[in-house]
Amino acid sequence: MPSDTVTNWFGDIVSNPQVVVDVNSVQDIINVLTNPVLYPSPVRAVGSNHSTTACGTAPGGTVMRMKMNRILNVASDSLTVEAGAIHIDLAQTLAKQNLQFYVNTEIGNLTAGSAACCGTKDSSFPGEYGLLSPKCN
Repeated sequence: MPSDTVTNWFGDIVSNPQVVVDVNSVQDIINVLTNPVLYPSPVRAVGSNHSTTACGTAPGGTVMRMKMNRILNVASDSLTVEAGAIHIDLAQTLAKQNLQFYVNTEIGNLTAGSAACCGTKDSSFPGEYGLLSPKCN
């Protein structure tokens, strides 16, 4: 029986996973994915849970809340971060070095992982893709 309730930022998408686990390292992810008894399927990863779709729901399964949010490297032409780093922190870090994103979105709590892999609000407009990141490593 599900033990937790997780909602998106707006509260209109509700999930009842069996387990919610905060993920702080790659090893945490490995632990979840290699132990289906403690962490049942489906397994979903969420960042700020800003999604307007049910992509982060895991009824009876496991939700991994990504806390991997470190800024690893700032260079003149690149920024290397963990997927849980939020956009506003990235923008402020860049500003301290007189740098900025080419496109600076106003979704401050958007995680880097979501920006790199998911459609953003612009994807809701006809003909738009809404992807913020052209390159992910």
